[in-house]
Amino acid sequence: MALFETVLADLIPGLDATARSQAEENLAGIYTASSPDINTTITFATEPSLPGLKVTSFISNSSDVLSILLAAARRYPNPDIRLYPTELVRKTGDGTEIRKYNAVINNPDATYPNNQIEAMNCVTWATVDLDVYGAVGLDEVWIETDANGKGVGVETRAYGAKMERAN
Repeated sequence: MALFETVLADLIPGLDATARSQAEENLAGIYTASSPDINTTITFATEPSLPGLKVTSFISNSSDVLSILLAAARRYPNPDIRLYPTELVRKTGDGTEIRKYNAVINNPDATYPNNQIEAMNCVTWATVDLDVYGAVGLDEVWIETDANGKGVGVETRAYGAKMERAN
């Protein structure tokens, strides 16, 4: 087990850095609803040394959803919400893909005992799709990418919002 953890400890930071760079280039940014009647936007960013795509803002029908969700996560001293990709992908005929991501509330200040790898202590995945609205998980986010892998749209099904990349 010690060799396995040593190999992963050396390999994972490089893989994380590559994934973070690709996410920053292709997915980070502001996505907004095309209808002027709906005040709905979501913003994604990456952070050095932290995994996933961070949700930095989420306004749905003029309500600050991000603040509401983070207030509900009082068990953490400094919670944030990050998106992690799943293997659920819809491919279209024109080369675009629509991939499901799960939004997970994290505690970036967490420490792990006995030098164990963080993934072995992650209990947040037990909450995936735990909260639903209309039989759809509140944490379900679909990101559409063009044939080059660049994010072009976002759908938050539980919130009934489809957004297009604004920047």
